[in-house]
Amino acid sequence: SGTINYNKVSDDHYFTDLRFWPALQTFSQGSLHDFLRQQLDVELTRARTKISARRAQAKESNILGIPNMAPLLCVRTLNHRPGEQNATEYSVSLTRADMIEFTMEH
Repeated sequence: SGTINYNKVSDDHYFTDLRFWPALQTFSQGSLHDFLRQQLDVELTRARTKISARRAQAKESNILGIPNMAPLLCVRTLNHRPGEQNATEYSVSLTRADMIEFTMEH
């Protein structure tokens, strides 16, 4: 697992395949899925996305520079390799609710 902090965003990624770990330690910015594709020839497909709102806890408040209990947008994703049923990656992204716009196109 690992945490990636962008400007007012906190991302945690959890992988089931420990063979990814050495390469993941060199990742510092950009698209994690592009990195996995380029470095490990791993293609991930999004299986599920859950979006919710919740209040920031103390650790998250410190990371994001916001007051304790401030509203956050929480996006949880489950990704797998094509053709496989078991998850390869689970991620949790927390974003300041006052700094996000969510658009769905249909």
